Amino acid sequence: MNAPSPTIFEFLPMIIMIALVFIPTWKIVKKAGYNPWWAVLTLVPLVNLILLWKFASARWPNLR
Repeated sequence: MNAPSPTIFEFLPMIIMIALVFIPTWKIVKKAGYNPWWAVLTLVPLVNLILLWKFASARWPNLR
């Protein structure tokens, strides 16, 4: 009862979706004046929503 091993066609959509979310978030967080490593948290479910509200309601360091 071995499960079939995943193929590139199963991983490719996931990699594309991660890139479509992670790269713009990295750039936005960096332009806002925060450490761009905060963008890594967008890959964690529920934490990404909390992070979105944190950045939306906080005063951005580069606007001070």
